[in-house]
Amino acid sequence: MVFDCLNAKCSTCCKDTLMPLTLEDIKRLTGKGYKVREFVVTCGGERKLRNLNGYCFFLDEGACSVYDERPTGCRLYPLVADWRGMVRIDPMCRHGDKFTIDEEDVYQLRHLLKKLRAEKRREIPVKF
Repeated sequence: MVFDCLNAKCSTCCKDTLMPLTLEDIKRLTGKGYKVREFVVTCGGERKLRNLNGYCFFLDEGACSVYDERPTGCRLYPLVADWRGMVRIDPMCRHGDKFTIDEEDVYQLRHLLKKLRAEKRREIPVKF
């Protein structure tokens, strides 16, 4: 992928986010001083980024306040997998035409999805 959302000042994907979180994501962000209850919401056994006023908890004045530590799914966005498992650029991304997909991107997204499914099956608790 080649486009830089941060420099483009684009935060469209941060609106009403449903971004899943791995345990590694949570550990990385709590290591920066954030409390789990501040940025995590659990829905159907899945941990996701919390929204405040319709935007990601970490969005601050139109920019990601944890960009270097952002969740894995955010790093891979706008790459998404549809219900059939087909990897594609999210059609909701305003700059989707500026991204390319390579084999490494596909591998990383599929690896993330496997990790999320495994963590959900194990139902590993996270302290709030």
